[in-house]
Amino acid sequence: MGRLIAALVVGLTATNAAAQQPLDKVLDQPPPPAAGGEKYVGVAPGTDARNPLPRAKKAPPHLIWSGFKSGDGNASQLFFQTNLPVTFEVVPSKSGNPKELSVFLRNCRIHLRNNRRNLDTRFFPTPVQGVTALQRHKDVELRIILKEPATPTPRTEPGPDGSQFLVLEFPPGQPAAVETVSPPADAVQK
Repeated sequence: MGRLIAALVVGLTATNAAAQQPLDKVLDQPPPPAAGGEKYVGVAPGTDARNPLPRAKKAPPHLIWSGFKSGDGNASQLFFQTNLPVTFEVVPSKSGNPKELSVFLRNCRIHLRNNRRNLDTRFFPTPVQGVTALQRHKDVELRIILKEPATPTPRTEPGPDGSQFLVLEFPPGQPAAVETVSPPADAVQK
């Protein structure tokens, strides 16, 4: 019994450590296998989009959903749902890197640990490579890593039950690079 508990603790610790890796490290890993035929049951911008997660406290505002919508050759969108209206600020990278930017949700909290998960969008035709949400004192920072320099067009939309969506629309990006592997020269049969 003691070994079983120790094994579970080690397994959970390893899983939790992998989930807490910085975005740039996660993006270097291969994607998880695709689940065939499953329908998206999450939230999308709109007034009838109900969030399946437990409700957040009323005040202060909480980030309750993060999502991405591929534009299939058109503009793509990052969207963030808060339980109450929130002010935001789009800020270029402090380091001056044109492939990074941050969006600050002012006086906001991250609702659940699940809302801290990285969004990995590198395999879609969008300038966005990935996003991570970080709690920064009283604000939430949405750190966005880009494949190529791009400037989003932000807007807010009302959501269900008094919630708000912050939508960042990005111009079309380059198609996702498909990695090809050539056989070694000595493996070619004559």
